[in-house]
Amino acid sequence: MILQRTAQAIKNQDWFVVAIEFFLVVAGVLVALQVDEWSEEQRDRSLEQGYLERLETDFTTSLARTRSLYGFHQAQINGLGVVIDAWSQCELTENDRATMVFTLFHMGKLNQPPFIRPTINELESEGGFRLILSDAVKARINDAISENNQTQQVHESLLDRVVPAVNRLNQHFRFDFPKADTKPGEQPGWQHLTLDFTALCGNETVLNDLSYIRVGTHNIQQFFTRRISAYEEALTAIRSELNTRFSDILESDAP
Repeated sequence: MILQRTAQAIKNQDWFVVAIEFFLVVAGVLVALQVDEWSEEQRDRSLEQGYLERLETDFTTSLARTRSLYGFHQAQINGLGVVIDAWSQCELTENDRATMVFTLFHMGKLNQPPFIRPTINELESEGGFRLILSDAVKARINDAISENNQTQQVHESLLDRVVPAVNRLNQHFRFDFPKADTKPGEQPGWQHLTLDFTALCGNETVLNDLSYIRVGTHNIQQFFTRRISAYEEALTAIRSELNTRFSDILESDAP
């Protein structure tokens, strides 16, 4: 229709009508381009919000699990101190028996700090990091990734040093646990431990191995502290971005 009118106007040399028709065509194209650009921007921001929310969930889970393991390792460190004192002084109180059981049963179980990263993997594989506008968020995520890569290598090295001492100590006792009727989550008790406490009393090799394991556990614990800090900083940046730029959307989506 527009082409017919334009052709007729040119034929009649009605240049004013030609100019109007040309303006309308150009304006229509520009409006269509702006609508497309706006739609694409809205789509990108929606994807960005989704990624940020998933990142918040992943880092929250990583932080909670890392803190839990930190507490588990700290209990080992404290327990090793009790066991070292008991064998150094050749005295084990009734109250310290449970600590010795826990420590001997779990010593050397030094897990790496967990890093939940399915969203990060997706962002890396699909180039999704371009959608996240905040440089602070991307920097804190990169810090967490870098910290994870570094601690993985060091953790394996430290664990390799601790394992021989754990293996030597394991030759001096045994656990009759778990049993067939052991319930999920149940922990061993003093009755499950076979140990000649007096024979090991004052044994320098045993005490040195216990001390070595305690130091190794403490060194690994330092990497947990760094990882917790990295997760906290990433969460702070992510939540700040969500609250600053997407708070209205989050509120409107609330039930």
